[in-house]
Amino acid sequence: MEDILSYDLPKERAKIYDKWVDIALYCKSQRDYNDTLAIYAGLNNFIINGLKLTQKELKRQTQFNYKQISDFCSFDGNYKTIRIDMKNAEKTGLFYIPYFGILSRDLNFFEESEGYIKENGCINFSKIEKVNSAIETFFKNQNVDIDINVVEELNFFDNLLDIKEEDLEQLANKLEPEFI
Repeated sequence: MEDILSYDLPKERAKIYDKWVDIALYCKSQRDYNDTLAIYAGLNNFIINGLKLTQKELKRQTQFNYKQISDFCSFDGNYKTIRIDMKNAEKTGLFYIPYFGILSRDLNFFEESEGYIKENGCINFSKIEKVNSAIETFFKNQNVDIDINVVEELNFFDNLLDIKEEDLEQLANKLEPEFI
């Protein structure tokens, strides 16, 4: 967020917003679900969404691409779209970087559900298999070599401000007085 708020003019902020949308789309195309969601969370922040002058400067294509990312990152159905995409990548043997929020969410659900020992005293193998499967899914891509090609120099980070999170809203109000 700081990089978007680092520019005084709405048109400049819109260019940086556009770059982040492009990066999120690239991450999605590379099946990097964790970074796709991280970027989406930053762009979906109420401070960034409240920059109405900046939003007006966004190209139609950027708005369309953002909607595509938003639909993909939707919480609906417990991240159903991402889960389906991850499952398809897994079935076809494609490398992917899972969204770690899903692992955390699943493990919390498993922990809160039935115990490891059933009421009849038997071990709950079903629960153990589910926990194992969730952890295994996230660790199997850890030892994969990745060939990363530099597409473009990311020099738009040169203008970053060192701002505390609590001061971001104040900065947004200064940049765009009509903020939210």
